[in-house]
Amino acid sequence: MGAKYAVSSLNLSLGDWDSIRSLVIQSVEEAIAAEAEILVLPEFALCGVNLKDRFLRPRTFAHAREILNDIVAYSEKLTIIAGLPILFKDKAYNVAAVLHGGKICAYIPKRYPLQYLEEERYFARWPHSLICNVDEVPCGMIQYPVAEKPNLMVLVGNLEQYKHVKKGDILVQICAKPYYMSNYQRSLRQMLEFSKNHQISLLRAAMHGSDDGVTVYDGAAVMIENGKILSQGARFCFKKDAIVSFSDDGIHNCLDPSLAALAATHSFPHREADHEFAELELAICLALRDYLRRARIKKICIPLSGGRDSSMAAVLVARMMALENPELSAAELKDAMHKFLICLYMPSENSSPESYRAASTLAAELGAQFIEIPIDALCTQSKMAVAQGTGIHLDWSEPSHDLALQNLQARMRSTIAWSVANAHDALLLTNSNLSEAAVGYTTMDGDSSGGLSLIGNLPKTLITRWLHWAMVFHHLPSLQIVLSRPPSAELRPLAAQQNDESDLMPYPLLDAFIEALIVQKLAPYEVCTLCWPRLAEYCTDKRQYVAYLQKFIRMLCSSQWKRNRLASSFKLLSYDLDPKSGLRWPILQESFTSDFPSLDAWAAEDG
Repeated sequence: MGAKYAVSSLNLSLGDWDSIRSLVIQSVEEAIAAEAEILVLPEFALCGVNLKDRFLRPRTFAHAREILNDIVAYSEKLTIIAGLPILFKDKAYNVAAVLHGGKICAYIPKRYPLQYLEEERYFARWPHSLICNVDEVPCGMIQYPVAEKPNLMVLVGNLEQYKHVKKGDILVQICAKPYYMSNYQRSLRQMLEFSKNHQISLLRAAMHGSDDGVTVYDGAAVMIENGKILSQGARFCFKKDAIVSFSDDGIHNCLDPSLAALAATHSFPHREADHEFAELELAICLALRDYLRRARIKKICIPLSGGRDSSMAAVLVARMMALENPELSAAELKDAMHKFLICLYMPSENSSPESYRAASTLAAELGAQFIEIPIDALCTQSKMAVAQGTGIHLDWSEPSHDLALQNLQARMRSTIAWSVANAHDALLLTNSNLSEAAVGYTTMDGDSSGGLSLIGNLPKTLITRWLHWAMVFHHLPSLQIVLSRPPSAELRPLAAQQNDESDLMPYPLLDAFIEALIVQKLAPYEVCTLCWPRLAEYCTDKRQYVAYLQKFIRMLCSSQWKRNRLASSFKLLSYDLDPKSGLRWPILQESFTSDFPSLDAWAAEDG
């Protein structure tokens, strides 16, 4: 590469313009001190990515331009490329500003694919052939914005949108791609291949952290030359909000320098097989840390049932504490956890002794405060109140009372959980997962209660796999107790031996139906003809398979109103069921039921 280049990762607080200005200037000054020739800042570096309707307010553009003006003078010492929004003829555009020689040389608009949805509410597509002045600055798809650097190319957007590079060019890519599980290595391979095929250098800055409490960024800044990595920025960084990486940094920390945050807690993933789960842990923990500090929350309360969902949430909270405080000893960490995390166990007569053992053992192992509040007395009082007011005596012997009695327990727990969380000034976490959200397997204003779900975007099968990994990787033997029992709501009498898969269907089938029907958008008949061969191990009877599929479809279509009211969760997969951004379905619908006869016919076929 020759010259020394720098790329920055920024963790920005939306709307905190003084903080944004400070972090941007900090990056610029660090690059100048290291005698870098070019500094690349991320897309939307001067305002933050997820401002949403604040992009409709003119003052947002004014703030971003003020920060741009504040760093123009620094460009006398190095070239700066930074992302911001601009207004032109009453339309908003997402651009990269190129600063050089103490002035703004050019605005480079984002190149959008033919179909784009995420930003179209806020930003217009710049006409490809148009080059004109915006506030006396040339704006357009300009190939050579800096005369002294004729081989410097700037791209706002994805690599596939750019076809004009030639051998020896330096391509600067700014693209605020969110973290999605398992996407980093795929994206890195794409960049390496692009650089190698075109024999160019590639510089990419990145956002990191969670600016809006939902989206997660991993800080994947990287510098590549002719298909080889020169330097990778540290991803999932807990200690700095502005991270500058340089082209002569080299590659450190064994397999993946981007996971260095784990090394500080003596748990670095030396096996390639560990990376997927280690990344997921880091993403959730960093997002939770940002959520808490930006919401100014000092404590967390988790209803800990001894089941898999709440156990994963509790372990993740403990891991966040460890990652944020790597200097603490094991004893000091447990002491900090005792003050920070309240695990609330609320048994009823339907709770098994194994649940208490699983919950109390895990809480002790993590060092969390463990509070037990039985709910039987409250449930009895509620049933008496219902009988007094309506004349209906709720009883398990009456099948029509089953749902009411199950939900009554969940809602009693909600009342206690909110009260305990409020009394401790703590954030109440809910333990809903993606699989339950898909079919509405939750009690509204019961176990769905809470301000945030750490695992709301994760299917049950993934949660189970992560717990098995964490039990070994983090040496948590208490998780063996959690995993030794089938998932169960434990809302029916113990004699009923209730478990989730009996109420619903095998979780591998349920999660496969989510993937096929929602992600791949297959028709129900295709879920039979295309997916049956690989799913037959979970259900060998074709008629039962169809019955499960029809049950899933009915529950999926009738549960949109529930999904509309679930607590927010971090987006960790490439898809989600959020009615605002993922599964935008009507609350009332009869979708797919007309396909049921063809499913029955398929099940009746021989073979």
